[in-house]
Amino acid sequence: MSDSEFVYGRQPVWETLQVGKRSLHKLWMSEKLSGGVVENILRVARERGVAIQFVRREVLDNMVPDAHHQGIVAQVSATVFRELEDFLKELDPRASAILVALDEIQDPHNVGAILRSSGFFGVSAVIMPRWRTAPVG
Repeated sequence: MSDSEFVYGRQPVWETLQVGKRSLHKLWMSEKLSGGVVENILRVARERGVAIQFVRREVLDNMVPDAHHQGIVAQVSATVFRELEDFLKELDPRASAILVALDEIQDPHNVGAILRSSGFFGVSAVIMPRWRTAPVG
């Protein structure tokens, strides 16, 4: 995938969740997976509102062929996102900022065009929903 990538294996997925710099879009787990790290992954993913889908192991085998996924695959964004609250806290109250808000834009090409135009026109931040929107590449 050009706009996102897969992280697989218990420890790599857990570390990705702990660091928190890359947005997890979705988590696929084998139906019969258990263990301490797995429970931690599920807990943190649920707290962050990550979509979780339990699937047969064959589905994971097809998603990441020839990989030792250990029953868990996560789709992560290729882009680093920030929370709006964090951005606003760091913004100087006297500064003028231009914000662009996107809502449920489904075509990745449109998202890319808007982001490029926003950069050209000096937009400070683009606000996008986590779900029901095209991924950013």
